[in-house]
Amino acid sequence: MRVLLAGDGPNFFTGYAKIIKNLARQFKKRGIEVGLMSLQSQGAPLAWVDNTDIYPVYGGAEIPNGMAKSFKDFSPDILIHVRDAFYGSSSHFQFAYRVMTVPYCPKNVILYSPVQNDLLPDAFLDVALNDCSFLVTMTKWSMEILQFEGYPVKRMDYAYAGFDPDIFKPEQAKRKKEDYGLDPSKLTISYVALSSQPRKAFPTLIKATSIVRRKYDVELYLHTSLAGMASDIPHFVKKYGMSGLVVIPQNASTWGVDDEILADIYRLSTLYCSPSAEEGFDMPLLEAYATGTACVATDHPNHREVVGSNHVFLSPAHREAPTAWSWGWYANAEELARGIELMIDENDDKKKEREKEQVERARSIFTWERVAEKWIQIFREHEKEWGIKVP
Repeated sequence: MRVLLAGDGPNFFTGYAKIIKNLARQFKKRGIEVGLMSLQSQGAPLAWVDNTDIYPVYGGAEIPNGMAKSFKDFSPDILIHVRDAFYGSSSHFQFAYRVMTVPYCPKNVILYSPVQNDLLPDAFLDVALNDCSFLVTMTKWSMEILQFEGYPVKRMDYAYAGFDPDIFKPEQAKRKKEDYGLDPSKLTISYVALSSQPRKAFPTLIKATSIVRRKYDVELYLHTSLAGMASDIPHFVKKYGMSGLVVIPQNASTWGVDDEILADIYRLSTLYCSPSAEEGFDMPLLEAYATGTACVATDHPNHREVVGSNHVFLSPAHREAPTAWSWGWYANAEELARGIELMIDENDDKKKEREKEQVERARSIFTWERVAEKWIQIFREHEKEWGIKVP
């Protein structure tokens, strides 16, 4: 059985790159032949060397010829395409995302995609229906939304994304706060997200932190980049009197940084806060949660499913204002600030109990080994239909 995993290349550290690398590791352990296809041709390596394992990497996926060569050379039984479905729409159109018309494309094309909100754009449904043979979402709730919108149940399933328990775990940080530009005398609130996407709600978190600052000596660490459409961040930092209290790393990019650095930042943070209004899974929130870090997040259905409500403060969300095609879960800055203050005020005994329960829950559900087990279950359930033989 041969599986080709397409997504951000293994030389990157985005969520989608983490997914294909970790699924590759787990599938190979189970006797499946694995290849990777980078959706970026520039800088894509010829192979990904992971300890003693070597995985072929096929590049050139921005153009159909590159994808066709990948399919012909590797000859996969299954293509797992990790991507937002609407990236195949007319507004985001790139040839790389319309795979089923590409020469040598395997008959089994699985789109592994998040569902951030409801209702979904028509373009999402169009790609899900017409550019894959099977769809796997990243949460159960996502499946329910697709079912509501008419997607055939027999053509979909879910499998969570995951985290590496050898990296994201509660332990002493390897470096000091000063090494990341943080002030050791202040409480640190951290957030990891792309600044170019309005759904990430940076202004809400900046305002909430300015409210918390009336009571606590806090700083805000935003692991993002100010490149592109991020002019609102400096604007709100200035307007809310947060100048000098917001740390944005100079070397951050949309392609992420090493997981060891992220894990260190989570451990050094007083708490992690995700004010995001639309999320398909929220991997950074899970990673922070798995290190035992206190977490505050918008009360989004996927947040509730992934990190639960027993250990995390889920800020009430309001859905009055629609986005271009849907209704996001918008947190009120004052309510978000209240959640941050409650987590700061947590006593030592409760903190120890929460950390222990967070780590246990994360490891029981979301390790990559658990994720791979669900994928193997999906493969076995469709073995005859897809003409495959699972090892």
